[in-house]
Amino acid sequence: MLAQGENSEVDVLEVTSPTLVPSATTGNLSDHIEHNATVDPQAAIVSAQEGNVWTPINARDFQSLVRAVAKGLMADGIEAGQRVAIFARTRHEWTIADYAIWYAGGITVPIYETSSGEQVQWILQDADVVATFFDAARTTHAYNQIAPTVPRMTRS
Repeated sequence: MLAQGENSEVDVLEVTSPTLVPSATTGNLSDHIEHNATVDPQAAIVSAQEGNVWTPINARDFQSLVRAVAKGLMADGIEAGQRVAIFARTRHEWTIADYAIWYAGGITVPIYETSSGEQVQWILQDADVVATFFDAARTTHAYNQIAPTVPRMTRS
């Protein structure tokens, strides 16, 4: 903290280091889904939980789920560069929705399932979200409180 009358200029030390891994110039985050489905389609990629039972989802099935949801987003009018929120707890459907948004060219906006209505409102408006995936009644309840104040959100 500066005392009154002290010089406010501060010396800044800049540190640089060499790049260890070159930046990608091609491809995108979803390329490995296609790769995995081609190279080892039966490999378990994620697990789905139903009660206390965990069921693996293989690479081919995961690819199919992601593509189907992406097609739904595009059919619903989601365009490249638009923001789509996921308002849910962490689960395999979250991962499918996240990849589907990327496949459709969208940008994922995550919202914690414990967010208040005011927090949800700010995130949706600030990010200019046009659609949202909801997890359950507890997340739609928080959204329903503020829905009239989020004019850009025409789909849910």
